[in-house]
Amino acid sequence: MEDNDGSSKAAQSAPSKSVANFNFSEKLMGLFSRKKTDDISETNDEIQENRISTVSHGMFNLRRLCVEDVAIPKAEIVSVSADIKKSELVSVFRESGLTRLPVYEGTLDNPIGMVHLKDFTLGYAFAKKNTFEIKDILRPLLFVPASMTIGVLLTKMQSDRRHLALVIDE
Repeated sequence: MEDNDGSSKAAQSAPSKSVANFNFSEKLMGLFSRKKTDDISETNDEIQENRISTVSHGMFNLRRLCVEDVAIPKAEIVSVSADIKKSELVSVFRESGLTRLPVYEGTLDNPIGMVHLKDFTLGYAFAKKNTFEIKDILRPLLFVPASMTIGVLLTKMQSDRRHLALVIDE
């Protein structure tokens, strides 16, 4: 005679909650159990060696990689014209998701500076000025050759406090 209380056979064959809780608590206790001091120091030494290896590998890449290897192609650069309207600039910042944009006169071959979202919002959006001149908030650009190494570029950008660099044709 079968005991039919309305529950399915799958539910009856599933492990009970107490068994599941035991497995979970056993795993949890395993995470917090004490290891021998030698094991811990050995693990810390291994972690430190891995970090040193990663850092030195990254430093090697900074010396080896050139600007040309990581530069965004000219056709993919998001930039704005010097005669852009305030509402259009807002749209470009929104759609691109960028905070810094190169500004050009005529074509991108004639860059005149960079506009930073922070300067724009502080100068125009929050101040609610009526007249908008992008040239009032331009920041200078850093121009670098394609053959410059990434490490040298990083140092130059930090020392000059620049956030954007454009690659010049050599």
